[in-house]
Amino acid sequence: MERQQELEKVLSEAVSETIFEALCTLQTNRTENLTDVLTRIRALRGVTIVNLKEASKKVTQGKEVSKISLKFVPIGGSVPQYLQWLKNKVRNTPGVLSFIVKEISNVEREAKKKRDKAARKKKLQPLTHNKEN
Repeated sequence: MERQQELEKVLSEAVSETIFEALCTLQTNRTENLTDVLTRIRALRGVTIVNLKEASKKVTQGKEVSKISLKFVPIGGSVPQYLQWLKNKVRNTPGVLSFIVKEISNVEREAKKKRDKAARKKKLQPLTHNKEN
């Protein structure tokens, strides 16, 4: 019975995991294909989506800088622990010269805020009607 309770706990934690989004700056070696570097990052545990926010910019002959958004579920610990692990893994990815996390947000919380704001805005709109005499 103890094993079943442990399994239920693990499953409930997995289902209730929160998705976070990190806005990051990624500096890569231009000899490596950026698409391949992003694919390697996507393969990391807990990473769900990796997108370029804008076109990469050539810094020098051998370096380019990209702004990326990275969505992840912090598996195996707290968010700070997971981020430290993630930064180390990304920095050790072939072609990556540096990786800096600029901002982190809770995707679900942000979506709820937007929904609530839209609902409030909808409620606050004045009622208009045609009065025909």
